[in-house]
Amino acid sequence: MKLLLIISLACLIAAADARGEEYSYRLRKGAQESTYTWTRALLQPGRFQMTATRTASDEFDKMICDASYNIIEWFYSNKKKQISLHAVKKNGSIHISGDVRGKPLKKTIRLETAAWHQVPEFAISRMLAARQNSMTFSMFWLDKMSFFRMKAERIGEEIIRIDGKEIDTIKVRMALTGFRSIFWSSKYWFRKSDYLIVRYVGVNGLPGTDATVIELFAR
Repeated sequence: MKLLLIISLACLIAAADARGEEYSYRLRKGAQESTYTWTRALLQPGRFQMTATRTASDEFDKMICDASYNIIEWFYSNKKKQISLHAVKKNGSIHISGDVRGKPLKKTIRLETAAWHQVPEFAISRMLAARQNSMTFSMFWLDKMSFFRMKAERIGEEIIRIDGKEIDTIKVRMALTGFRSIFWSSKYWFRKSDYLIVRYVGVNGLPGTDATVIELFAR
């Protein structure tokens, strides 16, 4: 299953200024390795712009979000897979248009939840800072071209090591809701000091696919 690969800069709860923030992550999947760069900037009070660029596949995201990181407008492109999408949230529905491998796409989808998080790390960080243990939301899956209901849940704390450095983290499990949870889940580690996402591990593909591991470059 192909999710938008879930990488994020930091959801530092203090408001970002107009200059923005930038973080780089290393992605490994089997023998393949690439880099994601994330930026977050404050457009106006309560509204953020977030972008992500993946070096190996010409993949690009731009999201306009509210203060809770609910998406208002989303732009996505992947030149390698020939996908270009534009989605806008209006009155509880998502209006999607674009082109997928040379075929035009236009559809409207009613969300099951009020929250839409395409890169949920931001909202999960906010959840942890608020001392909440779980949250549900909708996410668009590119392989299915449809929305699925997701749940993120705090499952403990762990000291992990990245590039030789020990980091105190909060561990979170994200999965599909209901019976579908047995088919897909992933795990995240957030730095306790500032709720920055520092590691992600999950299988984004068919059974037998190598796990995707994403880690923050040592800072």
